Amino acid sequence: MAEIALPSQAAIAAMLADRRQLTYVELAKVSVRDNGDSLVPMVADPDRAIAVGPLRSPWIRAGALARLALAAKSLRDGNPRHTLVVYDAHRLLSMQKAGFEKYTKIFGEKHPHLKGDDLAEYVHQHVAVPAVAGHPTGGAVDVSILENGEPIDMGGKYADFDTPAYHAFADGLTEAHRRNRARLREAMVGAGFAPFNGEWWHFSYGDPEWAALWGEPAAIYRQLEGPAS
Repeated sequence: MAEIALPSQAAIAAMLADRRQLTYVELAKVSVRDNGDSLVPMVADPDRAIAVGPLRSPWIRAGALARLALAAKSLRDGNPRHTLVVYDAHRLLSMQKAGFEKYTKIFGEKHPHLKGDDLAEYVHQHVAVPAVAGHPTGGAVDVSILENGEPIDMGGKYADFDTPAYHAFADGLTEAHRRNRARLREAMVGAGFAPFNGEWWHFSYGDPEWAALWGEPAAIYRQLEGPAS
């Protein structure tokens, strides 16, 4: 395998401190030039400190998987009891569309003053507009840390949108929660992923969000419905 190019320490430090949440309009401006990286199986790999949840689409881009292994190694090097767990990776575009429609209805009813593009932008901060979503590219992942096989306390459960704690920099977190989130963020960003600050668990490589946050000229992963698409 070719050596993986990693960001500089200065670039990593800047990304760790970056609290931006990009809008749909910003992401829609990012061009995509797919590099041909294949979708490969996303499976547990205890030797590389990677665990998986019940994935709905068990695929990931090969380049993103290689970087996940680097992030998992960083976690394991810091604490031999730690494992990187992947709760979601590739997502069928049809599933992304269904999720966006579901939350557009939910949030539209909760916030009736939001209409059209304003509603779409609000929903995008929770479920990405399908046209720019990262999961269908196979490069975005939802991850956390296990300690001796059990999830560590992040101050909020994965995919729990009932409290504001899902935001990466939510108010009301304890020092332990902030430390645990920082450990995950450091491992993922250090491996070249970009964080989505709207969800502490979401990171991406190769998609429009990654390209925009790291200042890349284009995204390198287009959306794929499956391994043969």
